[in-house]
Amino acid sequence: MREITVPSSAVALRSDRALTPAMVSAVWEIAAALDEQRVAAAVPNAVWLEVPTLRLRGEGSRADNVWLRECLDRLTGVKLSGEYR
Repeated sequence: MREITVPSSAVALRSDRALTPAMVSAVWEIAAALDEQRVAAAVPNAVWLEVPTLRLRGEGSRADNVWLRECLDRLTGVKLSGEYR
């Protein structure tokens, strides 16, 4: 089990598989978007986020979403946990 610290109330990313730098970067950006929108640590239902793909892909990345889609597919099932601050 790997643990990576990320900003926001989602402070620990746990995964049973190796994460690429692109996957970790996408999680950091999602966590930052949650912080920017001040999403509470506990919500009664799902939260929809609108994050531009350019932000998730990162500066200097491919101009299409092929690798981003692969990263997000690989992140499906990864458990995010943390503590509210």
